[in-house]
Amino acid sequence: HSSRARHLGKKVKWALESITMNKASGGVTIFRKFKTKKNLIETTQEKYMKKLLGKLERNFRFKEDEDVEEYLKSSYYGILKFTEDDFNLIKIAMRENINLSEKTMLISMITDTIINKLDEFFKLQIQKKIIKNINSRAISIMCFSLIFQSLVLWQIYGIEPLRLVEDGDSWVVSFCGT
Repeated sequence: HSSRARHLGKKVKWALESITMNKASGGVTIFRKFKTKKNLIETTQEKYMKKLLGKLERNFRFKEDEDVEEYLKSSYYGILKFTEDDFNLIKIAMRENINLSEKTMLISMITDTIINKLDEFFKLQIQKKIIKNINSRAISIMCFSLIFQSLVLWQIYGIEPLRLVEDGDSWVVSFCGT
């Protein structure tokens, strides 16, 4: 009981601070405004979803002349540099009592953002004849899966990022054939 209460208390405190951006604001005023914990969490999720999607867009942005290996490495390493706060939205969504369709929508927005940027990149590479004429969506999903699986291992199971970086080089190099 006390461990779960402490964990919930930290999440609510994080939510309050993230909305007010001012630790001096009183929680009572915030709860008058939001009325329920669910409203507070939904508002926090919306705010942080926009922030996270923007950060993902920037991380997976590419230059027209960027090569495949460089792009995949920089995207992978960029994700490894995300902070714990960047992942709190996903953690809250998975732990709170929100319905499955809301959880699916949150994860889908994150997934679509990453896969769409990867797809744009691979379509450009195909157009420039740098890579074979392959299904750009399929290769984007494969790359996303490798990145996402590494993040789950790191964020959920605690496998150290340094091990992921070492492994990251090997999958990027293997994929690019260099």
